[in-house]
Amino acid sequence: MSEDLQYEVLPNDYKEYNMSFKIIIIGDCGVGKSCLTLKATKNIFNNDYQPTIGFEFCTFTLKMKTKKETKIVKCQIWDTCGQEAYRSLVSSFYKNSSLAFIVYAINDKNSFNHIESWLNEVKYHNPDIKIFLIGSKADLDNERQVSINEAQEIVKEHKFQFFMETSAKTGFNAQNVFIECAKTLYLEYSNYNNLKVEENVNGFIVNQPRINNDKNSQNENYRKKACC
Repeated sequence: MSEDLQYEVLPNDYKEYNMSFKIIIIGDCGVGKSCLTLKATKNIFNNDYQPTIGFEFCTFTLKMKTKKETKIVKCQIWDTCGQEAYRSLVSSFYKNSSLAFIVYAINDKNSFNHIESWLNEVKYHNPDIKIFLIGSKADLDNERQVSINEAQEIVKEHKFQFFMETSAKTGFNAQNVFIECAKTLYLEYSNYNNLKVEENVNGFIVNQPRINNDKNSQNENYRKKACC
């Protein structure tokens, strides 16, 4: 099915959808999580953007078209704060998430060294979640502290589903990571629905991918909440 999949990025205010998935963005404070999300969803970049307190919510919507069907897929994106003081608040968002972006900055080795800590935390609360590793601030290549090879090694070691470097400032791959996210989840869900396999047949169980169609949880007025 992936070979004949076509997609179209829909306007930020597009309301209709057939399926939605919860995405959580995690990583150290200051790595550019909010800047990346804003660039991808609203084509906005602000050098002076203040660190997120609590969380911010936005959406990214695509039309997915195959030979058999056309579906509107909405990604509910929960952009979280990275400060240590708020980690207990962030952990509450792991539940029922389909996919997590772990973001580090290519010019900040400490943020890269903390990937395993973020991974252990999210997997503790949600063992089945898919992981994308995102290297932000690719425009600062002259200040690079983390090589692409280093990132690829950790992706291989932990069996992450995807890796890509991005730049919110230039827009490099900003939308592409969310497109890949939507495609991955849509194809997994579609493939599951196409499998005519009952539980325990041939000695294995097919786990249905998480899909969140509770429209009450998708109030787009949730833009920002304080943590206390």
